[in-house]
Amino acid sequence: MKPAYVFLVIGMLMFFLHDENGKTMLDWQYAESHAMWGMIFLFASGLALGRLVIETGAIDRLAVIIVGFQLPPGLMTMAISCTFACFLSELSSNTAAASISIPVVTGITGVMGVNPIPYILGTIVAANCAYILPVSTRAIPVGYGLNPSLQIKYGIRLSILTCATTIIICTLFMNYSPLFNEL
Repeated sequence: MKPAYVFLVIGMLMFFLHDENGKTMLDWQYAESHAMWGMIFLFASGLALGRLVIETGAIDRLAVIIVGFQLPPGLMTMAISCTFACFLSELSSNTAAASISIPVVTGITGVMGVNPIPYILGTIVAANCAYILPVSTRAIPVGYGLNPSLQIKYGIRLSILTCATTIIICTLFMNYSPLFNEL
């Protein structure tokens, strides 16, 4: 049995097992009030959106369109992959951005006939380079009183800087580090 299933079974048993006082160890009211339902829905919707993009064939069409520009493998393809992931993560959660952009990058590299691993690794990092909108940073700064206009002002600079740094470093590692091209 996989470890995730073991935890699921143990969690479900908590609703039926009793402690030394005879009370159930976990009741639904406690579980419902202490679960982060918004975060669970955010992750689930991101994964569902990624699955939807894969099953509808949108990834294949997007890959054909991007490959139609006849980009050479290397810096330009890494830049497109990372910028796409960074842009998506500004509009949605990092999970949704990664679940959409990684299959797109895999499709692009598959059509180009190049090793997808360095591009996927760059995309994973770039999907976490979102600082402009509160949705991309989980609205924590706004919740603590940060002015949203300041977050946008400095977030644009930070997102551009981190995305550019990711593109440059990943391209350098792709070209000069053989381990970066393998898993």
